[in-house]
Amino acid sequence: MRSRSVTRALLPAELAHPDTPRRRTPRDWSIDVLLFAIAVLMWIQQLTTYTNNVDPDWMIAIDPWVGGAACLALWWRRRFPLALTIAMVPVLFVSASSLGAVLIMILTLAVHREWPAGVIMTGVFLSFTTPFAYLDPQTEMSAVAFTVVVAAMFIVPLCVGVTVRARRQLIATLRRESALEREEYQHRLQSVRQAERHRIAREMHDVLAHRLSLLSVHAGALAYRQNQAVTASANPMDATEVAEAIEVIQNNARQALSELAEVLTVLRTEPDDTEETIGLTSVRNLVEESQRAGQLVELSIDVADTLAPQLGRTVHRIVREGLTNARKHAPGHPVTVEIAGTDTEPTVRVRNRLSHPRPATPGSGFGLIGLAERIRISGGTLSATEQDGHFTLTAHLE
Repeated sequence: MRSRSVTRALLPAELAHPDTPRRRTPRDWSIDVLLFAIAVLMWIQQLTTYTNNVDPDWMIAIDPWVGGAACLALWWRRRFPLALTIAMVPVLFVSASSLGAVLIMILTLAVHREWPAGVIMTGVFLSFTTPFAYLDPQTEMSAVAFTVVVAAMFIVPLCVGVTVRARRQLIATLRRESALEREEYQHRLQSVRQAERHRIAREMHDVLAHRLSLLSVHAGALAYRQNQAVTASANPMDATEVAEAIEVIQNNARQALSELAEVLTVLRTEPDDTEETIGLTSVRNLVEESQRAGQLVELSIDVADTLAPQLGRTVHRIVREGLTNARKHAPGHPVTVEIAGTDTEPTVRVRNRLSHPRPATPGSGFGLIGLAERIRISGGTLSATEQDGHFTLTAHLE
């Protein structure tokens, strides 16, 4: 937070506070003080060195007062750049000591307004300052040299201001695009997570609907037989029939809970997932398939082959995701796959060396995001770390 405040202090208000550009930053205050000091120094220099036998006495008398007022007006240059620049036209006409303030206003106008405004006002100033090259006989320079110097005095601040404005607009545009990209990524990330939850909801409905409907049928049958017995329309159920009905309901309830636990573990079920793809055998087949494709994979399994179906499916997806990432981001480097722990709480680790430089392989990162969401909901954890030139994907399942 402190570093961000320091960074903002070094930026102009338009970049540090886009919503409140009139709120000056410490950098703005320092620039304002510096430019005001330059204008005052030029005011003093003009008063002490400038001589003119052409201007009337009344103009020479008001010159220092008008020039001093022009310097003071610079403190409002950020808020009213165009109005103050226009006001400087008659000011410069009657006060030579206001030249520094006029040049700074041209710079300010070019920074805070579109370039046509600055070009037009610069042309206005040049149109009535250039003739002084031919009207003032006291100048030591030729008329052409004086014209070039005067033109440069006005054009340089204009060019500097236009350049500063273009750079600020570029930075602001890059910031907006970056913010839009972050918002889009967060939206896509949320969409991926929401899609995972929708898949869970659909699978929960498909799995549990059958079991719950059976429970409803058996419970309804018990209620119907009981009502028939109360109205003497049928014989009451004996103890054996009641026990059998209760056992059926209990078995279906247990099965429903078991299938619910499996659904909560599986966040993404591919259309081609079958019972043959569940378990460590499918992991071995996956590794062999990668090896046949040319990928250098070393597999180490230190866990019993009696994994529950949902755990086996998740382990398969973790290894598949790890091998896929290695092929994308570290082609040609060896990959180590380790499966350890117990058959109820296995740990899966996929490790590969980082590629330098990394290849520009397209990848959204949503594979790991969906995998992490799957494992998190089932009570496990997933971590992806980069250390000692290696990338390690570690999952602890429960």
